Amino acid sequence: MKILVSSAGIGGSAATLFLRASGHDVVTIDRATAFSRKGYILSLKYFGQSIMKSLGFSEELRRFGDPKV
Repeated sequence: MKILVSSAGIGGSAATLFLRASGHDVVTIDRATAFSRKGYILSLKYFGQSIMKSLGFSEELRRFGDPKV
């Protein structure tokens, strides 16, 4: 199936990864012209952590996470 995802935020990016892993042809678009580091806080409860783990992002989140939070 060919799928267009509108938003490269957390939800859109996760949807894109899950859909591609399921064998779909996915294109993701976003109005931003590039990614930027703005210092946003991401708070994940258990379900969010399990999704990040299934996407293979656990180590990356630990590496960039703030241990004081």
